[in-house]
Amino acid sequence: MRHSSKQALIILSVCFIADLVSFILWRWNINDLSLAILAIIFISIIYFGRKDLRSAFIPALIELIVGSQGRLLSADIFNFSLSLRMTIFGAAMIAWLSHVIKQRKTELFQSTFLTRYMALGAFCFLGLVMAIFRHNNWGLIYADFNAWLFFLYAGLFIDAIHEMPDKKLLKPVVLTACAYIGVKTILLFYSFTHLLTINPTLYDWVRDTRWAEVTLVAGNLFRIFSQAQIFLVAGGLLMLPLVVLSKKIDWHLFFIVAMLNAATLICLSRSNWLGVLAGTLIVLIIIIIHRITRSLVWISLWRKLWLVILSFTIFYAILYFPIPNVLGLQADQALKDRLQFNAAAVTSRISQLAPLSKAISQHPIIGSGWGTTITYQTEDPRLLKQTIDGRYTTYAFEWGYLDIILKIGLAGLTAYMFFIWSIAKQLWKSVINSQELKPLTMGGLAVLTGLLITNIFSPYLNHPLGIGIILLIWALTTINETHVTSK
Repeated sequence: MRHSSKQALIILSVCFIADLVSFILWRWNINDLSLAILAIIFISIIYFGRKDLRSAFIPALIELIVGSQGRLLSADIFNFSLSLRMTIFGAAMIAWLSHVIKQRKTELFQSTFLTRYMALGAFCFLGLVMAIFRHNNWGLIYADFNAWLFFLYAGLFIDAIHEMPDKKLLKPVVLTACAYIGVKTILLFYSFTHLLTINPTLYDWVRDTRWAEVTLVAGNLFRIFSQAQIFLVAGGLLMLPLVVLSKKIDWHLFFIVAMLNAATLICLSRSNWLGVLAGTLIVLIIIIIHRITRSLVWISLWRKLWLVILSFTIFYAILYFPIPNVLGLQADQALKDRLQFNAAAVTSRISQLAPLSKAISQHPIIGSGWGTTITYQTEDPRLLKQTIDGRYTTYAFEWGYLDIILKIGLAGLTAYMFFIWSIAKQLWKSVINSQELKPLTMGGLAVLTGLLITNIFSPYLNHPLGIGIILLIWALTTINETHVTSK
């Protein structure tokens, strides 16, 4: 316990220092120093990672969780913008390859899911061939395809976790990084809602580093949305079974999960909300059909109820915190509006359907390749600023599954879903066929379910963050967790 607390403190400190350095370097635009720091990170990960894969794996994992679009730190070199995520990815892959060459083996090749993983990789490569054959724009091909390269992290994730002497230490790493996103979301929400004088500089930093979008939704209420907040969903669902099923409640963990849920409310993302609901439903289904006592069922439901109450309490406590007192906050109206389907973002999604369907029909089986674009009529105020007549052309779409079909076809999507299904099936069998409850395995199933539902309206399966979650759950299947007795 003491070791986990020390580890959590180190991770929180590193994340905070990274944000502080990011802000300073952005504020004064010190490109040479940014480049020097990236070089130090690159060399350090290679040097230490080739000896101990954890030194490559943990920085890669934490950056994926807290980094959003991976540009907290970036530098220009030879007219190319080098980001922190690119730096860590390149260094971590070199460290892993060096380790594999030295050890002359990798656990990746022993994985049950290797064939399905390779099949998905084949369709990704076919999407590249189709893009080149159709003369898609090279810049768009790179921008579209580079996210899928993060599937190459699979070997690093599996080998690093396999070599961990104590695999339970992975839980505090993930939970702490997720908690940091929750705290950061809450602090940004508070600052924009209550401390209006610091908004311009803070807004520019958050926007320029692409960590989040900040928009005024009602009265003096701001929406803080970051792609990293998918890990609020993942972290909360992963730990949910531990919270509701443990014989002795862990109040520290209980509060952290409630805080993650409160931050999920703050982001005002309907897709994330649906993901949380779907994942929670899976946990409840497993609890009901598993061979556990009736009293434990009621205890779990009662704890979940209190978790919901505490989550909303934290949300409203932050919103109406009286120092300084702010008038004109319309939280109830904002939440009500997000539950309706007449917002600009919703109509913009609907406007994509007809052009997407027409484009997909051209190559429905194998797809049209990376970087394929469509043009549609948008009503999104953010996009209207970039157009003259509201017609917007893009290669990235909110409809996650349709985006995948457009690029690698129904065959590629089928391979992807079969890969995820295989992982989920193994987790399901592990839970159902066991005489004991496995909370982390249940949490893994909940996370996969939440991710699959969220991806309907917000693309994550084709994003490094969603891919990172899948690889983490894949690695979770190798962990022998502590069981919670069900009898």
